[in-house]
Amino acid sequence: MTFKKLEIKDKDFLKNHLKNNTEELCVYSPLTILVWRAKYYYPVYKIYNNILYIGAYLTGDNEKNHLILPVPESGKYPDPKHLYEFINSEDFSYYKYIPETYIEKFGKDEIEKYFSIEYVSGDSDYIYLRENLAALKGRKYSKKRNLINQFLKDYDKRYEFTEITNKNRPEVLDFIEEWCIVRDCESDPESDIYCEKKAVENAVNNADFLGYKTLVLKIDEEIKACALSSDITQNVGGLHFQKASFEIKGLYQFFDKHCAQKLFDNHIKYINKESDMDDEGLRQAKKSYYPVKTISSYNLTPLKT
Repeated sequence: MTFKKLEIKDKDFLKNHLKNNTEELCVYSPLTILVWRAKYYYPVYKIYNNILYIGAYLTGDNEKNHLILPVPESGKYPDPKHLYEFINSEDFSYYKYIPETYIEKFGKDEIEKYFSIEYVSGDSDYIYLRENLAALKGRKYSKKRNLINQFLKDYDKRYEFTEITNKNRPEVLDFIEEWCIVRDCESDPESDIYCEKKAVENAVNNADFLGYKTLVLKIDEEIKACALSSDITQNVGGLHFQKASFEIKGLYQFFDKHCAQKLFDNHIKYINKESDMDDEGLRQAKKSYYPVKTISSYNLTPLKT
């Protein structure tokens, strides 16, 4: 059976197959898999020997076609030899977003019999204690609290929280468009930032169907921030597509705190705030919230025979 295109309508199928997932990287969230698609990039899947294989096709560039780590319902991961034999029979160049837990389980010596291992710093995710982000207690978060106080001094009683609805969806999309203009998203339709814009639009347009929690912040009835969340594992949630207006001091810190408070159910102990995409400014911002750990991500490229 050949790989099939994975569509947003396949939500229930994908969530069912990933219900026992234990990998904490955001890429293993059904939300991430479903909405990251653009003109030059789309997800595909295949079930082989009761194992779900998920990959991505990049139109016009077969060398970038890749698979992620297959997540079997049994929880028993295929060994490196199996991964090697499978990818050599398919139209993919390498495995991407391989978590460090897989490297540790089988060991570099065993994996390097079949693959070259490449650490990808920009793909590593930041994990935080939810209670830390929701409370911002202690001296190390004093700067965050000061910024929040500055925001409240200027905007107290002028803001309100809501969700993404059919009524405000066009306004949310307009906000994303403005965010994209500031970041110059449209300059390269194959760039990560452009693909992120398309992913956000897909998530917003399908928020009701996908059924994930959303949070929108308005100031003077105008949208100034938005975010979505999902469950990645039984106790790790993903904070996705968190956007806030750049020009309002303290807004991001204020919104981030309320995302931790409002977007996750009580069973979620940790929040994954995704990777820094090798952006130094983003890296420092993520570190300033004191993650309890980062999850390293690797590429596995099969050795030539």
